Amino acid sequence: MLGIIFFIMMLILFLYRDSIFRLLPIKHVIIISLDTTRADHLGCYGHPRIRTPSLDAVAKNALVFDNAISVSSTTLPSHTSLFSGKYPKNHGTPANGYVIDLKNIMLPEILKERGFETVGFIGAFPLSKWFGFAQGFDVFDEAFDRYVADQKVSVHQRSAAAVTDAVVKYFKSGILPEHLFLFVHYYDPHNPYNPPRLYKRLFRTKYTRKGLKSGNLTPDSKVARVLKTQAYEAEVTYMDRHIERLLNFLKKLEMLDESVLIITSDHGENMLWDTHPFSHGWDTYQAVIKAVCMIRTPETVGTGRISEQLTANIDILPSLLNYLRISAHPHLDGECLSLTEPFNQSDDRPRFAECTKPEKCEDNGTWRNYLNARCVYQGSFKYIYTPHANLEEFFNISQDPFEKQNLITSTDPKISAQIESMKKELAQWFHATPYWHYEVKKDPSLETIQKLEALGYL
Repeated sequence: MLGIIFFIMMLILFLYRDSIFRLLPIKHVIIISLDTTRADHLGCYGHPRIRTPSLDAVAKNALVFDNAISVSSTTLPSHTSLFSGKYPKNHGTPANGYVIDLKNIMLPEILKERGFETVGFIGAFPLSKWFGFAQGFDVFDEAFDRYVADQKVSVHQRSAAAVTDAVVKYFKSGILPEHLFLFVHYYDPHNPYNPPRLYKRLFRTKYTRKGLKSGNLTPDSKVARVLKTQAYEAEVTYMDRHIERLLNFLKKLEMLDESVLIITSDHGENMLWDTHPFSHGWDTYQAVIKAVCMIRTPETVGTGRISEQLTANIDILPSLLNYLRISAHPHLDGECLSLTEPFNQSDDRPRFAECTKPEKCEDNGTWRNYLNARCVYQGSFKYIYTPHANLEEFFNISQDPFEKQNLITSTDPKISAQIESMKKELAQWFHATPYWHYEVKKDPSLETIQKLEALGYL
């Protein structure tokens, strides 16, 4: 009889080992957002030159999503999708400068109801409380300083050093809560790229050093554009250095091993060789839409697993809540993914994205981005429709990751059938009725306009 009881107990432990293990160590949730950071510009995603030792070390102990996308190409709508689990059309925030509708149930609110203290540290004005992003936070630190790195640029952002300093100061000023949601937003890789001189020198080449001496630095010169690319690379390394400071401090608090750590980017950036050099928001190509996504849990420490599964930032909220055994709101666009195993779902699972520029829409009751580029992913295929340019594009991303060969006019019957199917998917998604009819509300104040202009958004 005792043998049967022992066998049943062991069977229960085996079947529910993940749930039992998970409930014990997880006390905190940490999300680090890397603004404007291309996935292919981190060492752990394969970049041969950019130095990101801190993020690479996290990747070795995390589940790294190698095929993750952002559903929007601009900061505020992308972060709102991250926190709401919904596409922009369903949370009602189409672009920067708009106000998040209070009907949205955001991640900080959900965790606060479950006893978490919720604290956020913001790197730049697009996520300011003026746009409702502070919804659900107990502490929301957006004390933008006057300096980015070592040069005066704008009063509407702050450096990675200043962001990490603010987080450290918060922890030193009080007792670590039993349960904490920590959100940290780094903005440095965003244009204008202005890292400290030391980091700039790390990436200088013989070509650019010679160009600097020659003085041929008109904005459109090749030397100037290569220098700008190198400055972006330096910004990524500079940001990584201060993420290392943050993670080392959390380790000293013995907090990291009791946490779920999510590191993701809101979108990427077009560079020297891409369609729109040094910008984002104009298109839905891989340079801008492909995102960083790595998730560290106690189960992934020491494993360094990679998932090829197509995923989007709208999937993070439901997946996190499922991992924490918290019920999610029923009206979510995101789906639950495993945060511990690189489980691959069906290739038929579509994911959508849209861009925010140019601002074509008049106040006629239509969605603000209705003439801008949008796309659908399905398996390794991607269909893009840009209404204002009357342009259709179709790519096989697995074979053509840099989207050089547009297959839209292919005579292959299988390709043609796939194109037609994905065109219908995209049209059905874009014209579907939102879960709620949100009031799309823009902050019209002169101060807001000036701040966004200073950051290059308007």
